[in-house]
Amino acid sequence: MTGSLQLHGAAHRPYLRHRLPRAEDRLGRGHGQPKLGEDVIAREGEIAEFLSCDFNRVTYLGSGSFGGLAQETQLKILELAHGLVATSFDTSMGYRHGPKSFVDDTTLVLVFVNNDEYTRQYDLDILNEINGDQIAAKTIAIQQGGATKFDGASFTLAGEAQAYLALPFVMVGQVGSLLNSVRVGNTPDTPSPTGTVNRVVKGVTIHPFEAYSSLRAPMWRPPCPYGRSGRLFYERPL
Repeated sequence: MTGSLQLHGAAHRPYLRHRLPRAEDRLGRGHGQPKLGEDVIAREGEIAEFLSCDFNRVTYLGSGSFGGLAQETQLKILELAHGLVATSFDTSMGYRHGPKSFVDDTTLVLVFVNNDEYTRQYDLDILNEINGDQIAAKTIAIQQGGATKFDGASFTLAGEAQAYLALPFVMVGQVGSLLNSVRVGNTPDTPSPTGTVNRVVKGVTIHPFEAYSSLRAPMWRPPCPYGRSGRLFYERPL
């Protein structure tokens, strides 16, 4: 995902409206999906409002496939801010113990809320817990509308299957990463001032690897239960 969304023109606002393909092309309008991506871009101001407080830490959480989305999204905000904002990620259940120590009054906590009815309960639990403890600068849900949702700060989208929700959800994270990069005075197009982190990975050495063939590799065989006479060592009575 590091190079999945190249955004340019950071000196002009709004940053995104004229830089991305039309949302119906990205999300497959022909299959009947709502224009969720277009909705994210149109609501850039809401995402900017989430970043308006004084923070220097961000943590993303999610359950199921959104756990992987949380990992990738925190990586993007870390990269575009050149490490000036500390980040972490976890699953909603995994964050219950030690990892929660990361949260203080300078931390934004964002949770990708699952749309599975059962799994969603655990996402809402961690949101309500952190929000109720009042230990974070802001606790924010990125969720779809429905009967059960987080009543606090949220970016709420129309309902959609989870596989499709991942696309607008990641756009919310990407927009936030871009806006935060500008907030800390970094340049999103070249986020690494020293050039040590590049858009295209450099300096990786592929070391020789020799796979063992079936002729060379010793094959493990289970111990034979038969003696030299060919009879079983232990015979069970008929």
